[in-house]
Amino acid sequence: LKPLPPSAVSWVGAQPGCCAMRRITNASAKYALVPQSDPAMSGNNSDDDMRIKAEAVVQRIQEDNARLITRESELQQEIQSFNELWQSRRQPLDEELEAVRKRMEELAAQMSRAREMLNPPEMPEAPGPKFLEWVDGMVFHVVCNLIVALNLAAMIFGPNFPGYVKTLKVCDNIFLVWYIF
Repeated sequence: LKPLPPSAVSWVGAQPGCCAMRRITNASAKYALVPQSDPAMSGNNSDDDMRIKAEAVVQRIQEDNARLITRESELQQEIQSFNELWQSRRQPLDEELEAVRKRMEELAAQMSRAREMLNPPEMPEAPGPKFLEWVDGMVFHVVCNLIVALNLAAMIFGPNFPGYVKTLKVCDNIFLVWYIF
């Protein structure tokens, strides 16, 4: 690539704080834009221009930051107002919700009592003194069934074992004592 002659280039858009561009004006070439930061043209920028541009950028950032801080404050105030408005509108709904939940608990208790009335216990409470309630328990029923089963086994298999006659008589007496009580 050959560099263009200086007569084929003119400067356009050279404003402060703006990137100046150069346009190719050669009659045989098409128009094209080239940024000012061309390495061949870097000798034209002075340190003062760079400092001025940097200060302008810093000032612009500070202004943008100030605008954003102001907007943040405005948004926080709007959110606070919104929360206060909706809190006052929400309070009656919260109270009604609490009342509905309490009523649901009351209805659940009533429902369980009504179901108990519909399904009476399978056996009525046993008559007699309270200290004999253990007789109606599962353990007592198991012991009774075990004694009946042992008594039946002794009656069925006892004649087949003549050597255990004394032991079987003792077992028969124990079974009779159990049946009496």
